[in-house]
Amino acid sequence: MARGKGVDNKAALAALPSLGPTSAHMLIEAGIPDVKTLRRLGVLASYRRLRFHFGKRATTNFAYAIECALRGMDWRLLEPERKAEIKAAAQKIAAELEAAARR
Repeated sequence: MARGKGVDNKAALAALPSLGPTSAHMLIEAGIPDVKTLRRLGVLASYRRLRFHFGKRATTNFAYAIECALRGMDWRLLEPERKAEIKAAAQKIAAELEAAARR
């Protein structure tokens, strides 16, 4: 990938609501190089990649931020019901990855 393209992708990810430069950098490092890939994977598959790559540094709040970024909304507007769904799924992903690491 050309250097300019990577910078453009990082800027595009960072420009999504509820994300920023650090989140964009982490997404790219976890193999999610652009907005198109983020949209294709969705919140849970993206969170799984982040959690696998970064461990506990990828918190449930990051999953909320991805959901809001994909929906084009501020993180403070995430509905409690959806937040609870994401939290339960993120906890399950974290537990699965931790169990796999112990094997």
